[in-house]
Amino acid sequence: MTVRRALPAGLAALALVVTMVTGLWPASGQAAHHPAAHPGSHAARTVDDVLYFDMYAHGRKEPRRIFLTANSGPYLKKITWKHWGTEKAVGRGVYVSDCASCPPPAHRKAVITLRTVVACADVVDAHAYKKGRVVLAEPDEGGTDRTFALPAGCPPS
Repeated sequence: MTVRRALPAGLAALALVVTMVTGLWPASGQAAHHPAAHPGSHAARTVDDVLYFDMYAHGRKEPRRIFLTANSGPYLKKITWKHWGTEKAVGRGVYVSDCASCPPPAHRKAVITLRTVVACADVVDAHAYKKGRVVLAEPDEGGTDRTFALPAGCPPS
């Protein structure tokens, strides 16, 4: 190993040792301690802690796009949010249903409402919206229903 490579590697090793000695890094076999809020407790919650978990259990703050099916089905895009992190977040965006089997119209305005923030027991320092609802500007061609439930909540354990 050359001096050019040895110096950064040595500094990284030294930083790791200092971190372990000072207790900032958990010892092997120990979990890091993060004080999580109790379910129903909002004192420790911040706007950054509130997430929307998608169908793949990826948590996102103020998602700009939400896929409703795994393969080429309808989705929501260009979402802008108001009141994120509160008990009721409202997003406005576009519902896209341009797949071969999707009924027209292919693009419609949509209002997304997420409600009821809950603490996620299996995700440290994370909260999620428990309920979701989408209202479309117009129904599917030939239909009358403009509202549907949006899957929401904490990821499965």
